[in-house]
Amino acid sequence: MLEDQNRPAEDEPVVITETEAKQGVELHRMRHVLWISTAGAAVVLGLFALTYA
Repeated sequence: MLEDQNRPAEDEPVVITETEAKQGVELHRMRHVLWISTAGAAVVLGLFALTYA
C-alpha cells in the first residue's frame, strides 16, 4: 500500500516551517484593503443618497 508509506508514523511529530504553516494573506496588507474598500463604499452610498433623496 503506497498510502501507508507517505504517512508519518503516529509517534513521529510533524514539523513544518512558519511559512508552510501560515499559507494565507498577511494581515497588514489586508487591513489597508478593507479600510479603503469600506471608505469607498461609504462614499458611493453617500453620493447615491444625495442624488436620489
